[in-house]
Order: sequence, then C-alpha cells, then structure tokens
Amino acid sequence: MEKQRNFNILDGFILKILAIIFMTFDHIGVFLEGYGNLQEIASIFRLLGRFSFPIIIFLLVEGIMHTKNIRLYFLRLGLLAFVFMLGQIGFYIFDKGTAIHFYSPAIDLMLTVTTVYLLKRKDKFSFFAILPVAWSIACLIVRYYELANTINIKWIPFVLRPDYLILGPVLGIAFFYAHELTTLFFNSREDTKNFLGTTYEQITYNVISSILLIILILLITFVDSITIKVISDIPWEVYSLFGFIPILFYSGKRGYNAKWFKYGCYIYFPAHLVLLFVIFLLI
Repeated sequence: MEKQRNFNILDGFILKILAIIFMTFDHIGVFLEGYGNLQEIASIFRLLGRFSFPIIIFLLVEGIMHTKNIRLYFLRLGLLAFVFMLGQIGFYIFDKGTAIHFYSPAIDLMLTVTTVYLLKRKDKFSFFAILPVAWSIACLIVRYYELANTINIKWIPFVLRPDYLILGPVLGIAFFYAHELTTLFFNSREDTKNFLGTTYEQITYNVISSILLIILILLITFVDSITIKVISDIPWEVYSLFGFIPILFYSGKRGYNAKWFKYGCYIYFPAHLVLLFVIFLLI
C-alpha cells in the first residue's frame, strides 16, 4: 500500500473539529455584535467563523458520496432542521417578531444533501436536483425584493429559508463535480488508472475542490457586492474562501468516528446556540 504523504494530515475528524471551532467563533461574534464596545472583537470572531461553512459542506458531500444509509443521513438532518425550527419559533416569540430574519442553517444542509444525492443517483430522478436549487434561488430573489422595498414577505416562512441562500447547494454541486472530474481524469488513460484510490487521486480532488470553492466565493461575492448586499452582508464574507486551506490538506480518511462523537456533533449544533443565548441573556 502506498505510504501516505505528509501533507495529507487532516482527516474527517479533524475537519469536523475545525468546523465546530470556527462555527462557535462565528456565533459568539453574532452575540458580541450587540455590544458597541466589543465590535472589533466581534468582527474578528465573525471573520474566523467564515471558514466553517465551506468545510461543513465539503464534509457533507464526502458523507453523501460514501454513506451506505442515505435514509439515516436524511433522518438526522431532518431532526436537526426540526429542532432549529422550534428554536427559531421560540426566538421569534421571545423577541416579539424581531427575529423574522433568523434563518436555519439546517435548511442549507438539507437542500445540499438533497441536491447532491439526486445528482449522485445518475438516473431519471437526477433531474429533480433542480428543485432544491430553485428553492434557494427563489429565497434569494425574495430576500433581494424584501431589502429593496423594506418589507417582509411572510408567505415564504423564515423557518424554511436557507441561512446562506444559494451558497450551500452551489458548493455542494461544485464538490460533487470535483469528485466526478477527478474520477474522469484518472480513468481517461491506462497509465493513470493505476493511481485510482491513491494519494495522488486525493490530492487532485482536494485541489479541484479548492479551486472551485475560491472561484464560486469570489463570483458570488462580486455579484452580490454590485447589487443589494444579501450574501455578503458583512465586509469579510469573502474570507470564507479560505476554507480551502484545510480542504487542501484533507487525507480522504474518516478518522475517529465513534457514535458518541458523530451524534454529539448534531446535538452540539443547536445546543451551543441555546447555551450562548442563555449566557448573553444573563450578562
């Protein structure tokens, strides 16, 4: 068996830990924004938080490509989305309606999983991958319209809107086709087929994924910056492209994946938000 190259040092476990850390920084920054004298610290925390989402989507696509039980995958994300929905309704009631634009990142994950799963099928159902993408685009258009006219359109419930609008499905599609392009490249010639399943294939996949990530973030941020800012609502949103760094060093291995940790990651998602809400409420 080929010896692992030294620079492929980050397995799935380490990427998950990094994503959790960056996500926590981001959410702490959100709460710190309510304190005028802590704006600079809040900005640093939110900047670091930009690295999280691309890593999460990358891991999500990896999971879909290798899972043997897609139904369980959907069930876990569905439960997570339901918990977030209850939390959003709770925040909405607590804030007397001011939390109308508190969206659910779990919806982003559900849309991404659905899109990539349908593409992966490569059958007559793959055409329906356009539906979650269309929903994301519709939510983006509605958000632009709301900002342009200073109104809230309530017939598209905020609990069903993706937090990152089109970014989740678009990145999911990019990482999926990074898989496809890598496989196509190594299958294109007899001499390259020998490298399938080796470090060279993994490096190629990492590089293609990183390039597509950078291009998409720059493109989306540019288009958003010359219109009504929706996705790049903060100046440092473009820094999410630096999520390519850990992706570039991904080993392709799952790493530590005990059940307590796997399910703990899902629980941590809503639990840490509740904890932060309580802490800052007491402060």
